[in-house]
Amino acid sequence: MTSYRVTVLHDACTTHDVEADTEGQAIEQAFNDGGVSLCHQCSNTVEMGDPIRAVYVENLDTGEGNDDADPDHEVVALRAKVAELEARIAATPAAPVAEAAPAAPLSGHQVRRVMRTRL
Repeated sequence: MTSYRVTVLHDACTTHDVEADTEGQAIEQAFNDGGVSLCHQCSNTVEMGDPIRAVYVENLDTGEGNDDADPDHEVVALRAKVAELEARIAATPAAPVAEAAPAAPLSGHQVRRVMRTRL
């Protein structure tokens, strides 16, 4: 039987209590709050990377929490752009549709000529 070494990516969370004027500033402070330390035994098999996103922010003064604290900024920007374009489309008057003139029927000679050029 063959032996394998497999590296598996796991989710992990850290919680930081910070003081800030806004939720966004609190997230930024938590991201810059320093790295995560592991004990000697864990550090032999676990590597900690950079923070990815804030998954929950709780206001310790009011007790209110936000579990969608740091949405993907590109998605938010794209949703705003879609809303803007939809509003512009709705505000644009529809252009009149020009009716095509009926085509004159082809004569037998014209049909044969077309058929010869296509074959």
